[in-house]
Amino acid sequence: MRKLKWMILIQLCVILLKPLPNAASQEKLTAPTIQGKDLNLTIVYDNNPYDNRLDTRWGFSCYVQGTEKTILFDVGGEGSVLLSNMKKLNINPKGVNAIVLSHVHYDHIGGLSYFLK
Repeated sequence: MRKLKWMILIQLCVILLKPLPNAASQEKLTAPTIQGKDLNLTIVYDNNPYDNRLDTRWGFSCYVQGTEKTILFDVGGEGSVLLSNMKKLNINPKGVNAIVLSHVHYDHIGGLSYFLK
C-alpha cells in the first residue's frame, strides 16, 4: 500500500508540474491522463483548461484507477461541475471505491456532499 501511495504522489507531481499549453493548441487537447502498467490517472476537475469539453473552476480532482481500487483524489470545489466532467469523461461515479481528501480547503473538498448524494 505504501508503494501505491508513493506512485500516486509521483504521478500527481508529474501532472501538476507539466507546462501549461498555449491557447492555439487548446482545441486538440484532452483531459490529462497518465497510464501506467498498474495505474491510470485522469484529471477530472482543475482550473487549467486542458480539455475544452470540461468545465474549469478553481480546485482539483483526479480519478485514479488501480489494480484493486478506484479512487477519487479530491473532489473539487463544486459537485455539479465534478459530476458533469465525470460524465463527459465517461467516468461512472458509482465505480469509485474510495475518496481521498488531500487537505481541508474548499477547492479540494467542496464537491463532497454533492458527490455523495
